[in-house]
Amino acid sequence: MKDIYTELVGLEDQYKKGSIDIVDGLSFNQGQLIKTIEFYGSSKYLNGDKDELGRDKPFHNIINANVDIAVVATDLDTKDIHARSKDTGMKGFVKSFLLNKEIELWMKETNFAKTLNEMGETRARYGGLLVKKVMEDGELKTEVIQWKNAFTDACDILNNPIVETHYLTVGQLQDKADVWDNTKEAIKLLGKSEKKIKICEIHGMFSDSYMKGDYTDSDSKHTRQVRIVAYAGKKWVELFADYESESPYKYLLWKSVSGRALGRGVVEEGLEAQVWTNDSVMAERDIMALSGKLLLQTSSKKYNGRNALNEVVTGTILETEDNKPITQVDLTPRTIPVFQSLVERWQKQYDRSTAITDSLRGETPPSGQAYRLAALVTQQSASSFDYRREEMGIFIKEIFYDWVIPFLSKRLKKKHVLDGEFSLEELNFIDESYVNYLVLKELDKANKDGRGIDTLQVQAEIENAREKMTKTKARRFLDIPEGYLDGKYAIDIDITGEQMNKTATLESLSSILTVVAQNPMVLQDPILREVFARIVEVSGLGISPAQLMSKPAQMMQPQQGQQTPGMAPQGESNSSLPNPRDVAPQANV
Repeated sequence: MKDIYTELVGLEDQYKKGSIDIVDGLSFNQGQLIKTIEFYGSSKYLNGDKDELGRDKPFHNIINANVDIAVVATDLDTKDIHARSKDTGMKGFVKSFLLNKEIELWMKETNFAKTLNEMGETRARYGGLLVKKVMEDGELKTEVIQWKNAFTDACDILNNPIVETHYLTVGQLQDKADVWDNTKEAIKLLGKSEKKIKICEIHGMFSDSYMKGDYTDSDSKHTRQVRIVAYAGKKWVELFADYESESPYKYLLWKSVSGRALGRGVVEEGLEAQVWTNDSVMAERDIMALSGKLLLQTSSKKYNGRNALNEVVTGTILETEDNKPITQVDLTPRTIPVFQSLVERWQKQYDRSTAITDSLRGETPPSGQAYRLAALVTQQSASSFDYRREEMGIFIKEIFYDWVIPFLSKRLKKKHVLDGEFSLEELNFIDESYVNYLVLKELDKANKDGRGIDTLQVQAEIENAREKMTKTKARRFLDIPEGYLDGKYAIDIDITGEQMNKTATLESLSSILTVVAQNPMVLQDPILREVFARIVEVSGLGISPAQLMSKPAQMMQPQQGQQTPGMAPQGESNSSLPNPRDVAPQANV
């Protein structure tokens, strides 16, 4: 009889012991590869850290440094993630501005910056990245699955069951009694010397009869399910079972390999180089150990087996037989440079296979190399990882489109208060919008009362509001009305901002500043303006030519009946954003 436990054990055995044939004669075992990556990442040998003489074997780790470089070269940060409303005009700008603040707040609450770092590290090291959507107390979180605690199908990860392994203490199991069944029975599975019990969380397609406790009809309709099982040996207890509408996982590989699901990561690229680097280092160790010994030789048998260290002192005169002198054995290690050359050659081979150069390592350029050439080499080296970074950007977009935006949209449709800290530019926009709001509010009130507006009173209120806003520093509380942030949005990922070479960037910015300072007419003459705008655009420095050459915008006078969002400082309670149908305010941005 096949049940969920039988399927679980079968999946685990296949993952750990089974292999798939990529082509005839070339097999692949994902579990063994993950184990090797874990050992090599910890500078440990799979066959033990002692040699045949009982000595510790040196491990000259060359993979961790390359993994670190690849992670940094493909890194994306939370500030590279931007949302924009598909609504046009000022209303779309305001909604994009507010949505980005909501996203920043969510990323801060869930520590998404740490998640991004884990994603980059896992993908580069293991060759693949598995991310899970988790809902806790109604809040969305994303988790990076550790490959050592999971097993999947080697040919197709997402379309087959995915199993995560957890180890819980008795206390942790007891805390789950409200959401899991049979926790007391699971605790009984613990042995006398065991402190934690093995829990397997399984997501995949299984026979619908399993949900009814009927394990005899395995051919019935298959549905997507999540099941949690505790087991020890051949004893098992099911703790939780439910249907799922969709898979909670997303997967991204590093470098595709035909015939298997897990990509080839930076560590796997260097497995062969690591093996032979260690072999050379151990051979060098043995030669150095031998060369450090002082050995004497003679053809006379009277000195056989004796040791000069404990039998003679400095100045001792030894009597030798005719034609049988005592001489020193030459143990000079002449082959050391050969082994050192082998280590360097394997390192270069590994660096080429992973597109890592000396400039990415931060090593000093050759003497006499021009500064501009060194900057160009560094930039070209980093560009080798642009493709990997672009793939990660697309992957993060999918996470936001499929998970984050739908979750936030449900929360943001409701009336709520946005509490956040803002940059100087953002504060100017918010504060001027709030000032406009106060003016329009007074105009509406005067119009309803049929009286003229008291400009001195309005000015006093504005000054009072500005004084309050300065006391709150960079923090503001914004009242968001129900439905205001409802709409369609696009997610943009800046895949170059973090990786832009700072030296080259500063050099380009300095050159542009020098041009403007020496010839201010470049911003006024139509022909020069066009050429200058093209230079700024091609530089790719993130500067808008229109913004650079435009005159400071003059704040427009508010018009009667116009609506504006109430972006109030801390302490103000009468502010509110307009209905989505209202026209956005004129603002000094």
